[in-house]
Amino acid sequence: MLNKAFPNNAPKRTTVFEWHSRFKAGRISIEDDPRQGRPTFQRTDENVQKITDLIKENPRTTLLELEQDTGISKTTIGRIVTEDLRLKKTPAKFIPRFLTNEQKLCRLATCEDMLEMTRTDPEWKDKIITGDETWVYGYDPETKRQSAEWRGQGEPRPKKSRILKSRNKVLLVAFLDNKGIVHHEYLPASQTVIKEMYLSILRRLREAIRKKRPEKWTNGDWILHHDNARPHTAHLVFWIVFDFYLLKKMDQRTCIKFCVKNEIKCADAFRMLTVAYGEATLDRSNVYRWYKMFSEGREDVNDEERAGRPSTSTTDEKINEVEKMILANRRITVREVAEDLNISIGSCHSIFINDLGMRRVAAKFVPKLLNCDQKQHRMNIANEMFDSVRDDPNLLQRVITGDEAWVYGYDVETKAQSSQWKLPHAPRPKKARQVRSNVKVLLTVFFDCRGVVHHEFLPQGRTVNKEYYLQVVRNLREAIRQKRPDLWKYKNWLLHHDNAPAHTSLLVRDLLTKNNTLMMPQPPYSPDLAPCDFFLFPKLKRPMKGRRYATLDEIKTALKEELKKIFF
Repeated sequence: MLNKAFPNNAPKRTTVFEWHSRFKAGRISIEDDPRQGRPTFQRTDENVQKITDLIKENPRTTLLELEQDTGISKTTIGRIVTEDLRLKKTPAKFIPRFLTNEQKLCRLATCEDMLEMTRTDPEWKDKIITGDETWVYGYDPETKRQSAEWRGQGEPRPKKSRILKSRNKVLLVAFLDNKGIVHHEYLPASQTVIKEMYLSILRRLREAIRKKRPEKWTNGDWILHHDNARPHTAHLVFWIVFDFYLLKKMDQRTCIKFCVKNEIKCADAFRMLTVAYGEATLDRSNVYRWYKMFSEGREDVNDEERAGRPSTSTTDEKINEVEKMILANRRITVREVAEDLNISIGSCHSIFINDLGMRRVAAKFVPKLLNCDQKQHRMNIANEMFDSVRDDPNLLQRVITGDEAWVYGYDVETKAQSSQWKLPHAPRPKKARQVRSNVKVLLTVFFDCRGVVHHEFLPQGRTVNKEYYLQVVRNLREAIRQKRPDLWKYKNWLLHHDNAPAHTSLLVRDLLTKNNTLMMPQPPYSPDLAPCDFFLFPKLKRPMKGRRYATLDEIKTALKEELKKIFF
């Protein structure tokens, strides 16, 4: 058809057959697969790994230094660094101080406490009044961003001389909240910020809050925030700061925890609580007890959970009795145990699930229960196969495996095949119980990693015995000579089949030994190690289930088509 339509431009016969095979296999795209361009000689995996190692040794190395060390062009190194390694060179970020591990943990705990307070009280941040001090100079040099200006091409770059801050300066102390400035003042020229000075500032702040934020002052619903400068954390300051926290209506245990974190002595904390709460203050012994617990690392301010009414059924004695009964009879039911021990079914079920950690499962179906010797034999063969593959990585490419299987003219479809989509109100689909048909054929097939090597069907009236299988092996050898000439030439192929009586008969073993044919071991009763049982036959029979084939010829034709699809 193509030669008639495109007499001068028709593709070659091999190209037509190749694309026909691709579309038959399910290909959709008619475009060629993307191809690699001209190969690079410097941007190779080896050079990428070399540059990666150099950068790991010295992250501050430059492209010029890498060019000198590796002999690769600077442009190629730049592409490797940015495109292959996805790196970019950035200056170190300035931070006020390198924190120790304890300081990092403290910072993390503080942030978690603040997040937890935000979750419990979304309006918590509106209650904060924060403040600090800062020096303001009579002249402060402008920043680099402020001195930047637009310039045309060819114009000289603007310049500025280095100027220092002036000596005229003033210290500003300011406190603000989400509404604006609450209080601010300037430090007198002759004074310095010491604990006595900061204490007087806090007293004036309290007066400013009473005047400017009467709603917060009346409800006592505000929180003070400042940094950890020495005047801020002085002992004298804590007396008034502690009162600020009490205005938030913290409970006494939280106040004790606050004192522990700020290293206030327990005696001073008790005096503060006495002043703040009066007669409602905790006993001295309780204050010291909670102070000790918080000092040892306790975080929770709530009482520990107490056990309720003791259980009379889920006791250690009952649990041991239930465990003994289960070990004696694994198939015993919850009802039987409850009746024998005179406990409720709910308590018995709780012992099964929660205390013993057990659950009832159905037995898994296996072809045969192996004894200890068979299990050991299976493990030895598996280890031998692993060792053989390690010694010869191409071993599996030389293995030819095969087996027999019955294929029926009609085989009942699986539950998954019969499932269908339905609406919620629609009735559930139904199907009648059916059985396999009497029309069947026995397929014998051998294949390797490249596809089917030989297959044949059992003639009518014959059974698979040692004489029949001997002829099958001879036919297999002829097929290998024709389809796998490389394996036949060097006689290095291995035969793998299971331990059926016909396969292990003396006639078959004599033929294999006479022709120096190597055998791949197969453990007894191990279909999970036979590729025909766990791969080929299930994949071959699945699409044929639910279909009807009237004659043996139809079954054989369908089998051949499915084999082509599997090994296409």
